Formats: sequence, structure tokens, C-alpha cells
Amino acid sequence: MISETSTISETTLPGWEAIAMRVWDVGMGTPRPYPSWERSPVPPATGRGPAGTGTTMDDDASGDVREDAFHVTAAAHMAAILAEGFRTDRRGVLGTGAYFDLGSDTTGRAPARQRYPAQPLVVFRCAVAVGRVLDFDVAELRARFRAFQRQLIQHLGRDMVLRLGHGGHVDLFLEALGAAGERYHTVQRTFVTDGQRRLVVRDARRVQVLMVRDVQRGTVLWTRPNPC
Repeated sequence: MISETSTISETTLPGWEAIAMRVWDVGMGTPRPYPSWERSPVPPATGRGPAGTGTTMDDDASGDVREDAFHVTAAAHMAAILAEGFRTDRRGVLGTGAYFDLGSDTTGRAPARQRYPAQPLVVFRCAVAVGRVLDFDVAELRARFRAFQRQLIQHLGRDMVLRLGHGGHVDLFLEALGAAGERYHTVQRTFVTDGQRRLVVRDARRVQVLMVRDVQRGTVLWTRPNPC
């Protein structure tokens, strides 16, 4: 059963069929890039969740700005990121977007070394206009998400839901919330593995690079020019 605070309708079978069709694309090896769904409308939903569902922030074009967002990657990507911005088309455990560690420029180093062995690394310090945050540290939000996952299993089957993975569930959850009038710009969660709070940005225009450092030597490789 869906909780009374959930905006996800229990009887939206046509909408669930639309989601199932898009999930089928993934199962057939032709995934569509999240969060851009082009085939069918999202499931309709009724009502609105309580104001405390996510972190309270301005729901305008920018909202609050975090200037302690860090992203560690291979130095070979530095020029492309500075010229074109961060890629937001890759899906992780919190859905599709660019991932940042908040308040720490060190916790992202070990995963980056595993992903880019024997390559020099750089750490980006960025300012992120977070907007409205879908905060998985909020217990009420987690309960709504678990109810949504139960619906996924009911309508799509356990095997397909497992194939989607947690990040796929988050993407579909965001889509359904958006259809109900709850639009979120970023996703946030504290990871139990290392206690690090991470932020996922779904629109690269919300990110402004402030500084880039060499991870090994600590030297500054680039800083944002001061406005004239």
C-alpha cells in the first residue's frame, strides 16, 4: 500500500505500462538516457507530499549555493570539464547525474583511483546551486521511496526491478514526483560506508568550477578568474 503522504497513485496502470515499456528498452539492451523519457507520459499522481519531504530550500532557478562540493576524476578529463561542464548522463546509486562529495576533497580519491588506475588525478572544488533537494537522509522520504519500490515490484516484476538497480528506482521516483508537481533539482544522501554526504546534480548548468588541484602534489592547476 502507498502511504497517505505519497503522491504516487495506486491505480495508474496506464502510467505503469508506460514505465514498463521504457524499462523494457533497458532490458533489451537499448537503454534510454535518464532522465529524458521520450516515449510516453509519466504516471499521473494525486495530492502533494508534506513540506518536510525534502530539505527546505528556494525552489527557483538557483536556490542555496554550496561552495564545498568536490569531484575527483582523472586529470585527462580536466580540459573537457572546464570547457563543456560535468557529464550528467551517468547513473549511480542515487540516480543519474554528476556526483559530488560535500565538505571533503579526500573521500572521493579512493574510488577515483580504482576507476582510473595509474592515472594522475585532479580534484574539482565547485559551487553548486542546489535548488530543491531530494534528501534521502529524511526518514519520511525514505518511507515514500520504499513504498514506490514496492509498486515497481508489483507492476514490473522482481527480476526487472533488480536489473534496474537502486539508481534506476531513484530516476523513476523523481519522474513520478515531478508529474505530481514535486520537482527536485538535486539528490542527497549520507553514505553509511564512509559517513560522507554526497550530492547528485542532474543539470550541469547548476555547477560552477571554482578551483582545480592536482591530487598528488596539491598544487593549484586552475582557478576561476575574478570578475572584472
